[in-house]
Amino acid sequence: VTDSNGNSSTCTATVTVEDTVAPTISCMDLTVSLDENGTATIIADDLIVGFDDACGLGTTSVDIDTFDCDDVGAPVTVTVTATDANGNTVTCTATVTVLDELGPQFESGSLPADEVRFADENGEYILEDFTQDVTVTDNCSVLDAVIVLDQDPAIGTVLTVGVYDITL
Repeated sequence: VTDSNGNSSTCTATVTVEDTVAPTISCMDLTVSLDENGTATIIADDLIVGFDDACGLGTTSVDIDTFDCDDVGAPVTVTVTATDANGNTVTCTATVTVLDELGPQFESGSLPADEVRFADENGEYILEDFTQDVTVTDNCSVLDAVIVLDQDPAIGTVLTVGVYDITL
């Protein structure tokens, strides 16, 4: 500003531009399979379809990132949080379906070996229980849970002379 005598003066004002607009985010549902330890882990990027912000992207996170056998059969709702570079946040939700697709596993040292059995005087042999000393584990078994083993042909089946595969 200058007056009529030629004197001038200046002042300065500071203008601060703030980002108060939250980012945009969209999520998708996900199906995960448990591993051999009965767990599955996800990250936010597994659920995010789109994440955008005019002033720069920041971080993403999920409220639940680890799943186990207890989650099988009941969809889990997961909240995804996205934060832009200026601290504005937004959330979306996704449904995570947890599957246990691994079958029980035989411990190889406990499996019966190939064996020869002799028929009785009638040319018959009554099949014994080949499951009794077999050890089986499962990624989603409760400790001390009983895993039912069957064999085919069944225990007590009368076999005649020949070679038979016993399936456990």
